[in-house]
Amino acid sequence: MPNTLATELENSGRTVEVIAAYVQHYVNERYQQAWQEMLPELEQTYATKGEPAYGLYCIRFFQPLKEELEQVGLQAEQNLPGNFPSSIEEWGPRDYRERRFWTVLRESNGEKLGTLVTRIFHDHTKLRLPQAPAVLPLSQTDDEAIKQFVMQID
Repeated sequence: MPNTLATELENSGRTVEVIAAYVQHYVNERYQQAWQEMLPELEQTYATKGEPAYGLYCIRFFQPLKEELEQVGLQAEQNLPGNFPSSIEEWGPRDYRERRFWTVLRESNGEKLGTLVTRIFHDHTKLRLPQAPAVLPLSQTDDEAIKQFVMQID
Protein backbone atom coordinates (compact mmCIF):
# COMPACT_ATOMS: atom_id res chain seq x y z
CA MET A 1 0.00 0.00 0.00
CA PRO A 2 1.34 3.44 -0.77
CA ASN A 3 1.50 6.12 1.87
CA THR A 4 -1.66 7.44 3.44
CA LEU A 5 -4.04 9.41 1.27
CA ALA A 6 -2.90 12.59 3.01
CA THR A 7 0.73 11.88 2.09
CA GLU A 8 -0.16 10.96 -1.49
CA LEU A 9 -2.11 14.21 -1.93
CA GLU A 10 0.73 16.22 -0.39
CA ASN A 11 3.38 14.56 -2.58
CA SER A 12 1.49 14.22 -5.86
CA GLY A 13 -1.14 16.97 -5.78
CA ARG A 14 -4.73 17.25 -4.65
CA THR A 15 -6.40 15.90 -7.78
CA VAL A 16 -9.07 13.36 -8.58
CA GLU A 17 -6.45 11.42 -10.56
CA VAL A 18 -4.25 11.00 -7.48
CA ILE A 19 -7.26 9.95 -5.40
CA ALA A 20 -8.42 7.43 -8.03
CA ALA A 21 -4.94 5.88 -8.22
CA TYR A 22 -4.82 5.62 -4.42
CA VAL A 23 -8.28 4.02 -4.29
CA GLN A 24 -7.38 1.58 -7.08
CA HIS A 25 -4.26 0.52 -5.21
CA TYR A 26 -6.35 -0.01 -2.06
CA VAL A 27 -8.82 -2.12 -4.07
CA ASN A 28 -6.10 -4.22 -5.70
CA GLU A 29 -4.38 -4.91 -2.38
CA ARG A 30 -7.47 -5.72 -0.31
CA TYR A 31 -10.58 -6.70 -2.25
CA GLN A 32 -10.00 -10.48 -2.23
CA GLN A 33 -9.04 -10.67 1.43
CA ALA A 34 -12.01 -8.50 2.43
CA TRP A 35 -14.32 -10.71 0.33
CA GLN A 36 -13.04 -13.85 2.06
CA GLU A 37 -13.38 -12.28 5.51
CA MET A 38 -16.97 -11.18 4.82
CA LEU A 39 -17.97 -14.30 2.87
CA PRO A 40 -20.00 -16.06 5.61
CA GLU A 41 -22.15 -12.95 6.13
CA LEU A 42 -22.35 -12.30 2.39
CA GLU A 43 -23.48 -15.89 1.76
CA GLN A 44 -26.19 -15.55 4.39
CA THR A 45 -27.35 -12.24 2.89
CA TYR A 46 -27.26 -13.69 -0.63
CA ALA A 47 -29.29 -16.74 0.48
CA THR A 48 -32.04 -14.58 1.98
CA LYS A 49 -31.96 -11.38 -0.10
CA GLY A 50 -29.92 -12.09 -3.23
CA GLU A 51 -27.90 -9.37 -4.87
CA PRO A 52 -27.99 -6.87 -1.97
CA ALA A 53 -25.06 -8.96 -0.70
CA TYR A 54 -22.89 -7.13 -3.26
CA GLY A 55 -24.08 -3.79 -1.90
CA LEU A 56 -23.24 -4.87 1.64
CA TYR A 57 -19.74 -5.82 0.50
CA CYS A 58 -19.20 -2.49 -1.27
CA ILE A 59 -20.41 -0.39 1.65
CA ARG A 60 -18.18 -2.17 4.15
CA PHE A 61 -15.18 -2.49 1.83
CA PHE A 62 -15.10 1.18 0.81
CA GLN A 63 -15.94 2.63 4.26
CA PRO A 64 -12.28 3.06 5.35
CA LEU A 65 -11.64 5.06 2.17
CA LYS A 66 -14.60 7.34 2.87
CA GLU A 67 -13.14 7.98 6.32
CA GLU A 68 -9.71 8.71 4.81
CA LEU A 69 -11.28 11.21 2.43
CA GLU A 70 -12.98 12.95 5.34
CA GLN A 71 -9.68 13.11 7.24
CA VAL A 72 -8.16 15.15 4.40
CA GLY A 73 -11.15 17.48 4.14
CA LEU A 74 -12.90 15.80 1.22
CA GLN A 75 -16.48 14.58 1.05
CA ALA A 76 -18.04 12.07 -1.29
CA GLU A 77 -21.55 13.17 -2.28
CA GLN A 78 -22.68 9.57 -1.90
CA ASN A 79 -21.14 6.68 -0.04
CA LEU A 80 -18.25 5.11 -1.87
CA PRO A 81 -18.40 3.68 -4.45
CA GLY A 82 -21.77 5.43 -5.04
CA ASN A 83 -25.43 4.55 -4.66
CA PHE A 84 -27.96 2.88 -6.94
CA PRO A 85 -29.47 6.13 -8.30
CA SER A 86 -25.89 7.09 -9.22
CA SER A 87 -25.14 3.89 -11.11
CA ILE A 88 -25.92 2.07 -14.33
CA GLU A 89 -25.83 -1.67 -15.01
CA GLU A 90 -25.99 -2.56 -18.69
CA TRP A 91 -22.88 -4.59 -19.41
CA GLY A 92 -21.92 -8.23 -19.58
CA PRO A 93 -23.49 -11.67 -19.45
CA ARG A 94 -25.35 -12.80 -16.31
CA ASP A 95 -22.26 -14.42 -14.82
CA TYR A 96 -20.02 -11.38 -15.46
CA ARG A 97 -22.17 -8.28 -15.00
CA GLU A 98 -20.83 -4.80 -14.52
CA ARG A 99 -22.43 -1.97 -12.56
CA ARG A 100 -20.82 1.44 -12.84
CA PHE A 101 -21.13 3.72 -9.81
CA TRP A 102 -20.01 7.29 -9.42
CA THR A 103 -19.62 9.84 -6.67
CA VAL A 104 -18.57 13.47 -6.87
CA LEU A 105 -15.82 14.57 -4.49
CA ARG A 106 -16.02 17.97 -2.81
CA GLU A 107 -13.54 20.02 -0.86
CA SER A 108 -14.61 21.13 2.62
CA ASN A 109 -15.51 24.55 1.16
CA GLY A 110 -18.01 22.86 -1.21
CA GLU A 111 -15.86 23.17 -4.33
CA LYS A 112 -16.15 20.13 -6.58
CA LEU A 113 -12.83 18.35 -7.15
CA GLY A 114 -13.95 15.66 -9.60
CA THR A 115 -15.74 12.34 -9.81
CA LEU A 116 -14.72 8.79 -8.97
CA VAL A 117 -16.28 6.19 -11.27
CA THR A 118 -16.13 2.63 -9.93
CA ARG A 119 -16.80 -0.43 -12.05
CA ILE A 120 -18.09 -3.35 -9.93
CA PHE A 121 -17.99 -6.74 -11.64
CA HIS A 122 -20.32 -9.38 -10.20
CA ASP A 123 -22.16 -12.59 -10.98
CA HIS A 124 -25.96 -12.86 -11.23
CA THR A 125 -25.88 -16.68 -11.23
CA LYS A 126 -24.00 -17.16 -7.94
CA LEU A 127 -22.24 -15.09 -5.29
CA ARG A 128 -18.94 -14.16 -6.90
CA LEU A 129 -16.76 -11.21 -7.88
CA PRO A 130 -15.12 -12.24 -11.17
CA GLN A 131 -12.56 -9.42 -11.06
CA ALA A 132 -11.36 -6.52 -8.95
CA PRO A 133 -13.36 -3.31 -9.03
CA ALA A 134 -11.84 -0.68 -11.33
CA VAL A 135 -11.66 2.98 -10.30
CA LEU A 136 -11.48 5.79 -12.84
CA PRO A 137 -11.00 9.54 -12.34
CA LEU A 138 -13.23 12.03 -14.08
CA SER A 139 -12.74 15.79 -13.95
CA GLN A 140 -16.37 16.48 -14.86
CA THR A 141 -18.90 16.77 -12.03
CA ASP A 142 -22.06 17.53 -14.01
CA ASP A 143 -24.52 14.63 -13.86
CA GLU A 144 -25.11 14.48 -17.62
CA ALA A 145 -21.37 14.58 -18.41
CA ILE A 146 -20.78 11.83 -15.86
CA LYS A 147 -23.51 9.63 -17.37
CA GLN A 148 -22.11 10.19 -20.86
CA PHE A 149 -18.63 9.16 -19.67
CA VAL A 150 -20.00 6.11 -17.86
CA MET A 151 -21.85 4.95 -20.97
CA GLN A 152 -18.74 5.27 -23.16
CA ILE A 153 -16.24 3.34 -21.01
CA ASP A 154 -14.82 0.34 -22.87
